Parts: sequence; structure tokens; C-alpha cells
Amino acid sequence: PPAHLAAQRAYPAASHGGNYMHNFYFPPAPSSSPWYPEWHPGGERVALAMSGSLWEVDIATGDAHEIVHGPDYYSSPNYSPDGAWLLYTADDGGGTIDLEVMNTATGERHRLTEGAHVHTDPRFSPDGGRIAYVSTAPQGYFNVYIRPFADGAWAGPDVSVTADNTFGRDRLYFGAWDMHISPAWLPSGEELLIVSNRDVALGSGNVYRVPARAGGIEDRQLVLAEQSLYRTQPHVSYDGQRFVYSSTAGAADQFQNLYVQPTTGGEPYKMTFFDHDAFHPRWSPDAEWIAFVANGGSPGTQGVPHHLTGLPHLYLLEANGGRLRRVNITERHWARPTGTLEVTTVGQAGEMLASRVHLTAADGKFHAPADAYARVAREGDRIFHHPGWFTVELPAGEAEMTIVRGFETAPVTYTAVIRPGEVTTMTITLTEISDLSDQGWFSGSTHVHMNYAGNLRNSLANLMMMSDAEDQDVVAEQVANKDNRILDHQYWLPGGGPHPLSEPDRLLVVGQEYRPPFYGHVFMFGQREHLIAPYAMGYEGTGIESLYPSNTDMMLKAKAQGATTAYVHSFYNGDPLEGNLGGAKGYIVDAALAAADAVEWSTPQDGWPPVYAVWSSGIRATVVGGEDSISSLHATPLVGSMRTYVRTPDGTLTMDGWFQGIRDGSSFVTSGPLIEFTVDGRGPGEELDLAGPAEVRVRGRVWGVVPMERVELVVDGNVVRTWEPAGDRKSLDIDDTLAIGASGWIHLRVEGAREDRWPLDTSYPQAFTNPVWVTVAGRPIRSAAATDYALRWIDKLEVMAELWPGWRSEREKEHVYAQFEEAREVYRQRGEEAAHDPGTPLPAITEQSSGTTEVLQAISPVSAETVWASGHGGVILRTVDGGDEWERVPAPGGDSLQFRDIHGFSSRTAIALTAGTGPASRIYRTADGGETWRLRFLMDAPEGFLDCLDFWDGERGFAYGDSFDGVPYILLTEDGGRSWARVPADAAPAAGEGEGGFAASGTCARAGDSGRGWIGTGAGGSARILATDDYGATWSEVAVPMATGDAAGIFTLALADGSPLVALGGDLGARDEVVAANAAVTRDGGRTWTAASAAPIDGAVYGSAVGRWGPYRNIVAVAPPGAAFTADMGETWQPLEELSAWAVEFAPGGRVGWAAGGDGRIWRIMW
Repeated sequence: PPAHLAAQRAYPAASHGGNYMHNFYFPPAPSSSPWYPEWHPGGERVALAMSGSLWEVDIATGDAHEIVHGPDYYSSPNYSPDGAWLLYTADDGGGTIDLEVMNTATGERHRLTEGAHVHTDPRFSPDGGRIAYVSTAPQGYFNVYIRPFADGAWAGPDVSVTADNTFGRDRLYFGAWDMHISPAWLPSGEELLIVSNRDVALGSGNVYRVPARAGGIEDRQLVLAEQSLYRTQPHVSYDGQRFVYSSTAGAADQFQNLYVQPTTGGEPYKMTFFDHDAFHPRWSPDAEWIAFVANGGSPGTQGVPHHLTGLPHLYLLEANGGRLRRVNITERHWARPTGTLEVTTVGQAGEMLASRVHLTAADGKFHAPADAYARVAREGDRIFHHPGWFTVELPAGEAEMTIVRGFETAPVTYTAVIRPGEVTTMTITLTEISDLSDQGWFSGSTHVHMNYAGNLRNSLANLMMMSDAEDQDVVAEQVANKDNRILDHQYWLPGGGPHPLSEPDRLLVVGQEYRPPFYGHVFMFGQREHLIAPYAMGYEGTGIESLYPSNTDMMLKAKAQGATTAYVHSFYNGDPLEGNLGGAKGYIVDAALAAADAVEWSTPQDGWPPVYAVWSSGIRATVVGGEDSISSLHATPLVGSMRTYVRTPDGTLTMDGWFQGIRDGSSFVTSGPLIEFTVDGRGPGEELDLAGPAEVRVRGRVWGVVPMERVELVVDGNVVRTWEPAGDRKSLDIDDTLAIGASGWIHLRVEGAREDRWPLDTSYPQAFTNPVWVTVAGRPIRSAAATDYALRWIDKLEVMAELWPGWRSEREKEHVYAQFEEAREVYRQRGEEAAHDPGTPLPAITEQSSGTTEVLQAISPVSAETVWASGHGGVILRTVDGGDEWERVPAPGGDSLQFRDIHGFSSRTAIALTAGTGPASRIYRTADGGETWRLRFLMDAPEGFLDCLDFWDGERGFAYGDSFDGVPYILLTEDGGRSWARVPADAAPAAGEGEGGFAASGTCARAGDSGRGWIGTGAGGSARILATDDYGATWSEVAVPMATGDAAGIFTLALADGSPLVALGGDLGARDEVVAANAAVTRDGGRTWTAASAAPIDGAVYGSAVGRWGPYRNIVAVAPPGAAFTADMGETWQPLEELSAWAVEFAPGGRVGWAAGGDGRIWRIMW
């Protein structure tokens, strides 16, 4: 995106607090309507933040005069007692917040703070000689400071009233470290009121009275104890006897109202009784009035559209009398030339269309209309939604705006020239790139909240307008708790059907999010009788602290009422089993027990392992998309930014049909890209029944409004095809064939690069389908590896549950653990069914014509189409059509070199290694498909001899050679093989006498995942593995039970899923017999090795690789005397009669591979 639209909103200096604090405590940057009022000492006007500037508002007339403007977003005004100085905050757009001060007589202003930290909530002391403020200094945790001030500048060092302090353990949403915020002076200047969660388990804290000196927090006096959420903002009246604050009365109220209480403690008195929120109360100088901001308004307010009634506005409450007055901003008097922009957005037929607007004015800042809610998207873009037209006042000059409408309309960018005092009118036509609803596909986010304690009092009508602007067909609003408050419960209606505000082309559904912090949050839509309560379990210090009832119990209760259920914001990235099980800990259990219909992706992520384990166990739980838009917040993921496209059973938009499609998996999930996908004509969620192993036709299309980087076809968890869109990279057509040998599942994944995400509100573009289910010969989908994964997950879940401190009885535990055991039994049974599967069939092996008779010693498939091979006589071969045609590419050195290893990156880029004594060992690189080769390494040691190489990625790799100086000879590259450097002697164990590798197939060195790598050695009487886990920087040794001798040891290693499975070798001195110790396996990622049954190959095994058939990992071993494979980690071997090869490798996914050997022979292997 344009640089000014890529603003960060994470406030990186803040080490705790997170997005809730940024929304509830930090001033919005900007607010299109009034925020953070502050009385002028004269009592006739109020300063406030609005449209990124500071304004003074005449409370009698409503005239607003801009008093501070500039490059930042300004807020939190505070006058010195004499009115001579105005103190305020300057937010650079989500990075830092600093304090500034202005001389009110001259208008001169300057910074008081600089640096990376956040400084906020500034308050002049009653005598004007000190300033209290909140800062993240020094360690990122929020503390209250006081600093002397005189003549517009600091007059001394700061004093820490509070200091970093830990609660001793993590607190839900609030972390371990205490926060200290919202200072308010008492008239004496000797004390402050502050809000702090010292010794408080839930919420942002109590109100304390503390001495205004260093360490004052240690002498704190409790004034108000309640569960707060950053909104308290206490303000003391001039007499010092009472303070006004905003509260939900300890979560008894859904809304923030105003209360008054004595500053020494006592009973609160409620001042307002709104069914909306009141924020930031401030006593007038004479304490007769309270200025505050409220987001109320009746839906019937004259002249106010229904969807705009909940914007924040300035109000005055008569403290003694009860008169309530809204101060309408009648006119904005800008301090600079401005004009007006009027925009209408229409479709190709001229119909008015709602849309999203990114608007940057000539001052370089975002601006929103006064009647629109200014938002900050997940990715930091500042936007507003509008129903089809908008009017906004802007600084004169050029304004740039980008108009966006969901995923099926092309975004457009325009520049408008704003002239002082004039109106610029524009009509912008939007063009659809598709309309999937015409084909029976309807999109909607499964995770939207209307109100969640944000600055906006949102309405269902506004939610519908925003969804219209984002081109969503289904609006799925969720009632939810925030701590002990239940928000929006009054909008749920019995019956389980769509809400009456639904429209023919837009469905509104009100369900709920059930939010237990341990098991994970769950959505429930469609209950006929009642919402599920309590709305959460496992909340510390409450009557619902136990892990009973379980999610299983509550979801089954919802399903008994007809609900569709799913775990939300689930696994994030990587394998959650290696961590704390992610955000959906109970998913594996509840998928097995049919309590959860689906699991939700809330952001693009790669937390596939638990989903794939469930699918490969034959459990047809689906995946949905919902971004968790908390749409009353000003900083939140945009509605519909992660959504689900569902094909309804009859192609029409109904609530029953849409949720039926979710349960069936007739859907795809996306943050932008669009997908069409079939396997032999069956789409996502459908079943393809094959009589036996067969080739199927895969067809599809991906397209979208932003570029895409790759499209992957995934079978049973393995990527078997990868395509890269060309041209503008916004579309790709797919028409391919795929060999299917066993029952399983197939889905399509699409990803783009982060730099291509604009204007989508996503970390990177991602889309994927739910699976097409394939049944072969009537066998169920089963995988022993998948069920083992699920069992290990449940075991870990129970260990974590046992540590929970809130259990109330053993009876509760027994109930929950019985459910865990019931789920285990489901997976055990399916694991046994997998074990009784008839097993892996022999692969289809087809010999191909290489065009040479030289010995081929190495082969490197880049994909199912592109493969490199190399060997003796200077031979290097390449195919780009799966081996139908092999071409000999020009090789350096004529026919004198033996190319014993080759590594292909693409059809154009490869690294080739030659073996031989001294300078005959070399490494070459090509970047033009072999037309030219550049020498990148030449052995300078006469005794040196290179054996093999491998790469972790496109830049980092390593090579291995025989030892000659007592040190393992290991080379590293960090620039894609362009340069190489030897690993220092002290980075690896000493080499044995005569120890080296076997340059037989290029597979004595293997690169795994996460910087792990392995080298198999032999000769000189040794056989061991050298291992690294830091991309080759350091190495350790691992013993392996393998034949040893002068010509014996480990010849080859085979990996799967980034980890080693088998080491194979033997003894060249025993060419006419099978060497007993020629195979060893590992089941812990290479940490330990045990002997396996010998591969039935005489002498030594030269090469090995792992192919796949259904759930099986098939280890193929080859050598000139013969070949064999094992599907059970070396317990049994099956011969492959057709092969007599030196090398074997499989393309990504493991379904198709190649073997190469003597006389130029090449074979294609397919499972």
C-alpha cells in the first residue's frame, strides 16, 4: 500500500495491554467525532479531539475552532490552571505517542517527550507546576510519572509514582505485569487517584489514592474496588471530596455509565442510566456540569440515518439538576484552507453501492466524514465505510482515495483536487470481477461482534451496511461475554432462524460465542430455544472457574437445539502440539465426539497438523473463515476480511442452506483469493468413489483482486502439485491429472506474499478449500500416523487440564476425563482399522529414455514436471515435462568430470557437484537452465574429495567431503551456492582416520526443517551421523548401528516431513551378499537410531528416498544390484524388480519420483 496507509497500530513499546487496551484506553487516532473532552478554565468552552486535530468548542453555540493540527493525530488535551498552556498527546499513527505543549497566547508548540515509548494521559497539577502522565518507560509496562514543569518546558527529572511489579503469574488478557494508568490530581497537589490492577486477577484494576511522590503506590489507599476495563478515567471535583468516573458497576451493567463517589471511598452513586455508553467524564471548573462523550442516540432521531446513531458525541450533564444536553458541532472552523469532497459510488448499471474508503488528504493524514466511524484495520490501514455516498471536509490540495468492495470487485484509486471553499463532486464506478452468488456461492464471516465495549454504539443496521460495503451475503453476529458482561444478548431471538432485519440478498443471523479460556472459544448459531449460559467457564476468581462443564457438554447442548458449532480463532502457525495446543485445545476431542462441526481460521495461518490429523482419521469436520471483527472498536479486523464462501444445497441464500453447506464442507475459506475446484467433477465437501487405484482429473481456477504467489494441491497432507501464477499473478487455470491409490482427501491451497496484500486487511492473501473426499475400493479414510497424533494431543490436553487450579470436585474431573477417553477410543479404533489395511501396493514404474549411456548418479525432482539428473562423462540432463523428453544441457569441463550430485531449485536454477581428488571436486551453478555454468567452488586441497550437498532453502545449503586433516570437511553457503566457506574446526567433532562419505547418489547429506541437517559417514572403520540444528553453524555426532569397515558405513539418508527416517548403507567389500547391518531407523527426529531389518540388496544401498501412497511413507532403497521398499519403517521389505539404480528421489508430495543408474537408465516411479 502507499506508505501513509501502512501505519502500524501495535505501539511496539507497550509490552502488555494489547489490542483491548489500545482500543479502550488510547485515544482513537483519529476520531471523526468528538473525543476526550477537557474544560477550559473559564468554563465556557471545551477542548476535545476530532478529525486528528484539537478543537475548542463553544458549549453555547456548538462552534468548533481548530487549535492544533499537524502531521500527527492529536488528543488528550489538558489546560494549565491559568489557561496559559495546553498539554496534549501526539500519536504518530500507531507507533509512539508523545506529549506536546502549546502556548495558548502565541500558538507556539513543541514536544516534551521523544523516543520510542508511549506517553499518554497528561495532567497538570492544581498549581500548574507539575505534570502527571503515564508512560511505558522503562520496560514497556504502564507506570505513572510526575515531572516538574515551568515556562513551557520540563523543570527537573521525572519521579516514578509507580514501578514495574509482577502479579506472579499470567492473568487472562492482562498478563503478569501490573499496569498503572489514568492519574487524577486531588486539589492539594499532594495526592493522585490512579487505576491499577495491583493484586487484582481480572480487569484493568481498582481506583487507588496514592501520594504524589516517588514510590507513592506503596502507600496506596483503596477507594473503589471493581472489575474495570480501562474506561474508568476518574476526575476529581474542585473541592476534592468526590470524583466522577465511567463504570459498568463491576460488570453488572452491559453499558458504561457515569458514577460519583467520595475520594476517600464509599458507595458509588449512579448519575446516568443509559442503554449506551458514557466515557471520559470531566467536572466543570465549578463542578456544576460534567462534560463527557456518549455514543447514544435513538434510532428515530430526526434526520439521522439509522446506522449512524451510535457515533460518539459531546454531552453535558447538570450535576445538580439532571439536565442532559448534547452539544452538536454546528460548524467546524478550520485553521487552514479547506474544501468539501462529495463522492457517490455506483455499479456498472448505475446502482448505488456501499463500499470501503481509504482516504488521505493533502496533509498526509487520514480523514473520515463527521457522520462516519473512523477505523483502523488489522493491518493498520485507516478506513471508513459508507452506504453509497459521503461528504467530508478536507484540507485544500490533492486527496487520494482507494475504494474497495469485498473480494469480487476491483479496487480503484482516484485523486481529488480539493479547492478552498469549494465542493468537489465525484461519481466512481466499481467493476465486478465475478459474482459467485449467481453460481450458488454465498460469502460471510463466521465471526463478527456488533458491540464489545468499543467507542461506537453499533447497531444491526450499521452492521448490515458495513457488510454491504464489504460485499458479504451473510452477517453472522455473535453475542458474547467480555469478562462478566454479556454484550448484545437482547438481539438474539428465539426460533433459531434469520433475524427480521435480513434482506433478500443479505442474511442477518444472531448467534453466540461461548468463550472458555482453557478449551478455546466456540461459535454457536441456530439455537431454537435459548442461548447457552454461562457464556464462559474457567474464569479465575469467579463462580465459573472450573473446567466443568466442558466444551463438549455445552456444544452438545447447543446442537440439541439445532445449532451449528465450531472452534474459533484456532491454531495460528506451525504445529500446536509442539506448544500449548493453540487457541482451540478441545478441537481434537470435540471433532471425534461430533460436538464440533468445524474449526475457524481467523487469520491466514499454517496450523494445519491438527486439521489434517482429523481429516486423515476419516472425521469430516470442516474449516471456516471468520476474522473476529469486534466492530464497535475503532481498531479491529475489518468485517469480512477472513470469510467463508459456501455453496448452498439448492443454490439459494437461506440460513439453513448456508449452515448446512458449512457442516458439509461445501465451502472455501479466503482472505481475498477466490477458488473453483473439482476432482473428477466433485467439489469441496463431496465424495468421489473409485473402484480401485486410478488417475483423476483435477480442474480449477483461482483469481482475485491481488497477486498470488503459489497454488498447492494437497493430498492427505502432502503437497503434490505446486503452480505459480504468471503475468499479473491474479489468476491461474488448473487442468491436471493425479494418481490416486488409496482412500484419502484432496484440497487446494492458495497463498500470496505479504507485500501483495494491499488493499486487503490480511497479513497475506490466503485461500483454501475444504476437502474432496476420495474412497478407493470402499475402504474408509484411515491413517495410523494421524490417529497417533490425535492421541498425543489428548494426552497433552489432559496433562494441562490436571494443572488447572479451579476444579471444584473429583466428580467434575472424572466427567471431563471420561469424555477425553471417549475421544481417545474413537481414534484408537480408527488407528486399528488403519493397521489392518491391506497395505501399500507396488508402485507403477516406467522406464524413460535419457538419450545417454553414461552412468547417472544423482537425480533431483523440483516438481512433478521439472527434474535434473547428472552423472559420469560430464552428463547433466533436464526434463520439464515429467520425463517424456530429457534434454542434455551443456556442462562445464567437457566429458572429463563426474557430476555425482545435483540440486535443482527450478527449471532454470541448479547446483551441480563434481567428485574427484583435489581440483576435480568442484561446485557449479546455473541460473539459465544450464546454458551457462559458473564455477563457484574449486577444491584447493590435493587430498580433498567432495561427496554430496543439499539445501535448506534457496539461499542456505551445505556440502560434505572426505576428511583429510582430522576435521570433517563441511562447506556452507548462505547465498544460494554463489560462495562457499568451510565450517571451522571447533564447530564439529573430530573426524576419524579415513572417515568420509560415499559419493554414490548425492544423498549422504540431507537438509531438514528449521535449520536441521544430517550427514551420514563411513569408511576408516567408522559409521555415524553428524547433525546440526542451526543451519550448519555447529555440528554434533550421533551413533548409528551400521556396518563399518574400510569401504563400509552410511551411504544414504532418507527424510520425510523435514526429519530423518532411515540411514542405509552396507559394505562394498561384500558385493555378493546382503550385509546384515545395512539399515537403521529413527523415530525421534534423528536423536536416536535403532537397527532395522536389512534391505534385500547385496553389498551396499547407494540411494534412498521417501515416496507416499495414501497414509504410508514408503522408503525406497536402490543400488546397482537391485531395489526394494518398506512401508513399515524397515520391519519388512518388498523388492522392486524393475530397478537397478544408483539414485532415487521423489518430487514434493512423494507421489511421483525418479530413479537413475548405469547405462543412462532413468525410471519414473508413481504411487
